[in-house]
Amino acid sequence: MANNGRKRKSNLGETGVGSIRLAGMTVHELPIAEAHLAKLQLPGALELERQAKIANVRARYPRHDVGYIEARIREAKGMMVKFRTRRDGIRSQREQYKVLLTEAEKRDAKIAGLPDDANREASIKALREEHGPWEAQGLRDQIVLFDESVERFDATIETEQASVDELSALLGECRSRDREIARMGERTTT
Repeated sequence: MANNGRKRKSNLGETGVGSIRLAGMTVHELPIAEAHLAKLQLPGALELERQAKIANVRARYPRHDVGYIEARIREAKGMMVKFRTRRDGIRSQREQYKVLLTEAEKRDAKIAGLPDDANREASIKALREEHGPWEAQGLRDQIVLFDESVERFDATIETEQASVDELSALLGECRSRDREIARMGERTTT
């Protein structure tokens, strides 16, 4: 018998360095000279096993850099703040134009009720000074444009929020990856 009467042990179900067998014996069961050589090679095998585990972890997770994702999230949130500020400014302008439209409609109603006489032009001029010179239809058109702008800003804000949500989920996965790799003794660059 080549193994000095020892029973051969199976390596079924064993993983990593524990699965190494030479002539059916584990490293600790080998004769002294062979065991010494195997033990010298053991650190390399352990490092190779560790690197394989790290490679498996990296293969399971996204490859993105945590710093990049965090910067992209900050950028998207900053853009959302700017869009909300501009949208609120447009809403404020729209409300001001609605007030002007009301005044213009009052003026136009009063002008329509004026008699056709010599004082009509003077009365129209006085009404325009009192209620403003704006054209009602132009104000209505501008209010419609403001409404469309607000809708576009809302759609853009919604898109940016969806992007932030997606990136936040990705960030969580990348942080999990980095924690797993750190537990294996590898320094992460992210």
